[in-house]
Amino acid sequence: MFGYIWGILKNNKWHLYRINGVEDHFHILISLHPSIALSNFGYWQNGYGAFTYSYDAKDNLILYIKNQEEHHKNISFMDEYKILLGEFDIEIKENYFN
Repeated sequence: MFGYIWGILKNNKWHLYRINGVEDHFHILISLHPSIALSNFGYWQNGYGAFTYSYDAKDNLILYIKNQEEHHKNISFMDEYKILLGEFDIEIKENYFN
């Protein structure tokens, strides 16, 4: 799957910094050109979440994504996702998780 996604990114000239994941989700750190609608980026799946960070956070995000397997031994995807939604002041709607 990662190879397929990397191919899409490369064909659209988006810059991939890191991709990794576990059985129920994956994380991608990219530079997405402002002319590209985010909804066009995630078209290989039904649902996605996207968060923006400053460029200064790039190295920490790369390390975080690189260590997904170890990280998710301590926290589930759903618990982590709800924490992220809270940090970004996004209302948590349980029907989004079905």
